[in-house]
Amino acid sequence: MGKIKKIVWGLLIIMPVGLMLRTAHAAALNVPTKALSPPPPQDVLGHKLSLSAQASADVLQDTVRIVLLAEQQGNDPASLTAMLKQKVARALRIAQSQKTVSAQTGLFRVYPRTGKSGRTHGWQGRAELILDASDVAATARLAGQLSPMMHIDDVRFSLSPKAIRALQTRLVKEAVGNFREQAQTASRAFGYHGYSVTEVHIRQNRAGLSQPIIMAAGLSAGEEEPDLPLAAGKSTVTVMVSGEVRMTP
Repeated sequence: MGKIKKIVWGLLIIMPVGLMLRTAHAAALNVPTKALSPPPPQDVLGHKLSLSAQASADVLQDTVRIVLLAEQQGNDPASLTAMLKQKVARALRIAQSQKTVSAQTGLFRVYPRTGKSGRTHGWQGRAELILDASDVAATARLAGQLSPMMHIDDVRFSLSPKAIRALQTRLVKEAVGNFREQAQTASRAFGYHGYSVTEVHIRQNRAGLSQPIIMAAGLSAGEEEPDLPLAAGKSTVTVMVSGEVRMTP
């Protein structure tokens, strides 16, 4: 009987020492004791899903840019340059008097005209004046007023930064809502009750649709064009949300 008690006592001593060694080893590695436990089963971690959603809107372009062009020919590059400068300066003064229209100079170039032999047969000059505004009617009137000095070379419509920011704010909320709805629907379809977002990316895309511009024709030099008939097109703004979610039980 004394021998049996001795063996039991020895077992009681050995077991605490084992626990002490395990705890001491974890402390030496600066790792919590829970970290030594086996990882949870896959059912607890859940499965991952890659999803994408988007929201789009068509909006009327609210800004117009009209490029006016002056062209002139001459035999002397210096005098040709002076004439072009004078013409652009006059047009710029008139344009800057319009408070609702922004005016700036663009391309200015004087270059030789050459024939097949490579010899110079005079000089050619080109100068641009660029009009930008959200007031389309005022810009069209101004372009017609300046037509005796500079003719219309290009017309383009676009969205203003203010309109883009306002539209993006609305579309981001809508696209994120669509993404969450997809995540919840897919999780339930796979037998899960919820999800958590692990990764997400948001980007936007903008496509413009230009409209044909009807130009007045058959005008002689120095004759003022009537108001230019302008029709703004629409831009399609799209916000896309893509990412990864983990389905949870």
